[in-house]
Amino acid sequence: MAMSKAVYPWDIVLVKKNGKMFFDKREKSAFDYFTVNENSHDPPFDDAVGVNGPKALRQEATFINQNFSQQVLAHQSKYKFKTRNPFQTGSERVASVGYKYQKWGVENYTVYCRSEIDSVARVKDSKKPAFVMIRALNEYDPKVTGDWRKQLENQRGSVLASETNNNNFKMTKWLASALIAGVDQICLGYVCRLTPKDNYNHQILQVNMMTPRDLVKTMKFRMDIMWGNAKQFFDKCMKLPDGKYVIMKETGLDNVQVFSVP
Repeated sequence: MAMSKAVYPWDIVLVKKNGKMFFDKREKSAFDYFTVNENSHDPPFDDAVGVNGPKALRQEATFINQNFSQQVLAHQSKYKFKTRNPFQTGSERVASVGYKYQKWGVENYTVYCRSEIDSVARVKDSKKPAFVMIRALNEYDPKVTGDWRKQLENQRGSVLASETNNNNFKMTKWLASALIAGVDQICLGYVCRLTPKDNYNHQILQVNMMTPRDLVKTMKFRMDIMWGNAKQFFDKCMKLPDGKYVIMKETGLDNVQVFSVP
């Protein structure tokens, strides 16, 4: 749905059988990793090595989000969904995430999707819980962002606006996921490195709660365009014969390539 905003390459797997299409990520792919400054006018160099290369930054941002999403939870109080976590086997302990399965009608298609809910918040004077998505933005170099330690206190809106521009693809995916999951709030953290060259130790500078509607206004986001992109994508894929395919977008290209898997 947000693929038109991607700059870095990506790929997904399509299995088409008996008029049905199944989309999934490729095993061991980096599809779920969070990029950093992908849409910036001065993105991290592709050939950069060390802690500020695109691959290292992607791993760092994903690591930060995995840990941040667990750190902000109150583990002594848990919300139980009606059905069990599909990825939990026996007494195995898994990350605190809820899964929601839904379907939509997109013109002549029926779309089924699994979405994630990271947390549940209590709402004053309401018996209904508020579902929450948890995400974190991270600063890797104060020279690039302007130093969040100084800006966040009085210029938080400016920082968020800059991040929505520099990380437009990532944040569009986050917002689309939040709207699909039907969450009520987004918990957004701002995280920086303790020192610019240390990508393992971090500090949480600020945590803010907002509604998806707030972020929609900030990003001028239109869900109808996202569904329109998906519908066009489905139309193209439906013309393919039954089989297994890898759908790939390369860096710098606006179109995608489809490869048949024997």
